[in-house]
Amino acid sequence: MLLPFEPILARLRAFGLARLFFAVVTLSMTLAGTIANYALSGNALRHFDTLLELGAAETFVISGANYEVGILTGGVFDPDALALLGPDMIAGLLPSGFSVTPFRAFPVTLESGGTAQLAKAYAVGDGFARQSGLTTDLPPGTEIGDLMQDSCLVGRALAESLDGASIVWVEGKACQVAGFFDAPVRPPFAELSRSLLIPQGEDSFEGVDAGNFNFLVTGPAESLPEPRLKGLLSLAFDVSRLTFWSSAPIIEQARELKFIALAISVGLSAIILMIGGVSIAALMSFSVTERRREIAIRRTLGATRGRIVVEIVQETALIAALALIVGIVGGMILAEVLQQPLSRYFVAGSITGSGIAIGPIARAAAGFFVVTLLAGIVPALNAARTDPATVLRES
Repeated sequence: MLLPFEPILARLRAFGLARLFFAVVTLSMTLAGTIANYALSGNALRHFDTLLELGAAETFVISGANYEVGILTGGVFDPDALALLGPDMIAGLLPSGFSVTPFRAFPVTLESGGTAQLAKAYAVGDGFARQSGLTTDLPPGTEIGDLMQDSCLVGRALAESLDGASIVWVEGKACQVAGFFDAPVRPPFAELSRSLLIPQGEDSFEGVDAGNFNFLVTGPAESLPEPRLKGLLSLAFDVSRLTFWSSAPIIEQARELKFIALAISVGLSAIILMIGGVSIAALMSFSVTERRREIAIRRTLGATRGRIVVEIVQETALIAALALIVGIVGGMILAEVLQQPLSRYFVAGSITGSGIAIGPIARAAAGFFVVTLLAGIVPALNAARTDPATVLRES
């Protein structure tokens, strides 16, 4: 069965087992490094793309302490009045197209199946799911505010740890799981899928008073800079006592970091592949130099220059194929190892492990194979141009 490959195997044996081993190891390390680089940079680029999705709308979160409501509104509102009337008042100060949605967030203890865990609860009303990009399995037209006061929605990530329980205990009170929701993994609610939502005004789930109020403000993209927002709110609030979260700085930073990550990825891959190409070119050149007499005799017996080039390129291709197998396996393992300490910094999922992406591997393998073949062509052409008479006379 090896007869068709016997000529190539014979030439590899002539190449030398030790040299062949060194070539395969060197090239496989090159490919493994390229795959790991593409894998990690791919995660980083997807992370930045996820952050850039914030640019689809202007997004702010305005926060303050409940005990300061009277001071920051000049005595106009107390916490209950601000929660009820604040959204319409703030919306009236903003340009058209902006919506204001109140919410509260506080830690809770969940109990299910005899186990307890800490989680975060969001008390939200109508419009929050739409403004924050949530996808719920509630019937069409049903808002979170329509839920019964003892009901809640559970994020998909949190639901995995609850083993599909239909009732969970929140701060000692039974909560009927009315449905589940998916949330985009990006600020300002990157951990929302690991939380639960309860109807606005439901205070019995809270062990202590939340102590803060929050307003989610969304509107047309790039239509309201943060300084102008503060200026408009200063008509009704003491803005020095408010905390602002804005998507604009994150978008700008993500845009810059994406460019840097892409440049580093391309540059590092080019350097790694260049090192591998130089290594295989040097090894093939050394092998060709050792076999000058053999090549000269074959030329004398009728082998054409083209035939010599093809045979040497075939040797290079076979070495590359062996390195390809080892390098892909090694690259996947290396990417998995390097990904573990970095995954908590990325909001996008890992491409390694159970979610291996074919794209980075295919790009790395294709680039590796092309560079290796090009590196083998140079010594092949040099061997083909050698004058057999001169070589035999020298030997």
